[in-house]
Amino acid sequence: MTKRIDDAIIIVGGTMARKGLLNRINKFIVEKYSKRTHDVSSHTFWPSSASLRIEEKDGTIRLAGKCARYLYWRNTGELPTDKIDAWGVRKMAAGDAIEDTYNVWAEEDGILIEKQHHIQYDIGNITVSGRIDGIYMIDNEIICAEIKTFDGYYAQKEIFGTSSTPGRPKDTNILQVMLYLDYFRNNKYSNEEHNISNVDIKEFRLCYIQRSDMKDREYIISLEELRRPATLIEINKEIHVPSSNICTRQSDVYVTDYIPVITPLIEDTPGSSIYLTGYSLLGLHERMKMIYRCIMSNELPPREYEYTYSDEKIEKLYKDGTLSKKKYAEYQKGMAVGDWNCRWCIYKTKCWGDKPWENQKQEESK
Repeated sequence: MTKRIDDAIIIVGGTMARKGLLNRINKFIVEKYSKRTHDVSSHTFWPSSASLRIEEKDGTIRLAGKCARYLYWRNTGELPTDKIDAWGVRKMAAGDAIEDTYNVWAEEDGILIEKQHHIQYDIGNITVSGRIDGIYMIDNEIICAEIKTFDGYYAQKEIFGTSSTPGRPKDTNILQVMLYLDYFRNNKYSNEEHNISNVDIKEFRLCYIQRSDMKDREYIISLEELRRPATLIEINKEIHVPSSNICTRQSDVYVTDYIPVITPLIEDTPGSSIYLTGYSLLGLHERMKMIYRCIMSNELPPREYEYTYSDEKIEKLYKDGTLSKKKYAEYQKGMAVGDWNCRWCIYKTKCWGDKPWENQKQEESK
């Protein structure tokens, strides 16, 4: 059977099955990525997986970064129950390729000192271990930087800002850099090959490239010291289970803490700085220690994200402009709408079961 459309003739039916090239590669990369391994250590935490309960100006608490349950399973060597799909693998590969390309250009320009600089330091019984994307030198100034890629409407609004709201880096990237700067508070940078020794690193760069149109944005991150009342979790070292209450409720004991300061850098011109008072370096430390205590006591932390939001929460988020029209339309069609952290988690099935939407609804009704 044939069908004519404009200047083309379409043969309908009767065509034998053919092997798709993209389908074959997609299956391969999903399997390849699912077999990747990482070092398992109950006491080692990675800056890229940092998380923190952040107190907003209105007093509300939100979690930024990985949930405690994910880190518990990862650090105890639990095998993933869910694979990252081909789209996710391609996105990460594209990010790696862009980072590598920028470092090739930096090397050709003569400003690259080293790539993947390893840092490691201890906080009590835990170890923080990570790798910095690149260290550069421009006009005798040492610059440490992470090169990040992103896409999507909300990420663009967050990073580039709007006419009424200044741009800023992503929460998870800020937390990662806070731990890098924490390392350099007590360690100087040296590189024998380039005759660099004992350099103080007081600030960091976050460089963003948007994958869709390759627009970029750069931020300078530093830490500001302050004195503040201690939280209950900083006083009671036996607390195991994460809770917004114990992570923020204040006492009459004061501690020295550090908060991040964000300064946009447009070409060579710094913009106005933003002091993120809801962040806390000590809070990062205590959260890692708390998760470590859960691991040592075999106490599984509670879920900290939602696979699907309640009807009331969806209506509120949509009214506030936090939930997109696309997501709201999906909700109206009966689709589950919740935190992406649950949707893309490699432990989703272990955490929520085979039917996460139905299982969460059942738990909420108990």
